[in-house]
Amino acid sequence: MIKVFRRIRQKMMAKNKISKYLIYAIGEIVLVVIGILIALQINNWNQYKNERIFERSLLEKIAENITKDIDQYENVIIVEQNMIARNDSFLQIIRNPLSYDNDKLDNYIGYLRLFRKFIPNKSALTNLISSGKINIIENNELLDQILLYYNTMDTHGAGVDAALTAYTRNQIGPYIMNFDFMNSSALVSDFRKRKSLLEYHEDPAIDNLVSFKIQLGDNQIRQYEEQIVNAKNLLKAIRKEIK
Repeated sequence: MIKVFRRIRQKMMAKNKISKYLIYAIGEIVLVVIGILIALQINNWNQYKNERIFERSLLEKIAENITKDIDQYENVIIVEQNMIARNDSFLQIIRNPLSYDNDKLDNYIGYLRLFRKFIPNKSALTNLISSGKINIIENNELLDQILLYYNTMDTHGAGVDAALTAYTRNQIGPYIMNFDFMNSSALVSDFRKRKSLLEYHEDPAIDNLVSFKIQLGDNQIRQYEEQIVNAKNLLKAIRKEIK
């Protein structure tokens, strides 16, 4: 088309028809501009299409991470409920020493030194943030919901999870190691005997330690249950956006 305009322009100049030449010259410029605009529009459309493909892939990966979160939250809750039940049984034993035998201690003391915590599945979000393309998610409400979910997760990690971990390691562990022999092979003399139920019963520290750990475990479960609700709501919103 440009070649056609060029030939016409040459003819107009040869015939000294300046006014018609200007018209065709302007038409040639307009045609070039239109071609550039069309090319830019096609490029923008291709870029937008690629961004939407990337967004969909990202949301699918976040949904996969959240599904794993839910499974892990539920698993940790089950384990923590079991440990709380055993710790509560231990309290009943040391509070009623005359109703139980000493061999009951070994079945429960080990659980005092155990704890479980949630390990976040944040690979998709981490990759998104590191890419610098967090605004690739067009739905701002959904993006806010995603960020809130992960911020709450971090708060739990720095809160009840950290408290339960630190309490078990720094309070319960050292106390038990100093208060009693944990290995039955230590029964080699009168000087290395295991503590009796009555001795546990008479020491208020062990009762307080176990009671507070049960409370921390209950707090952990309650927060995990709330986070499961948040995760399921977010998962539903992401799947709706993908569709």
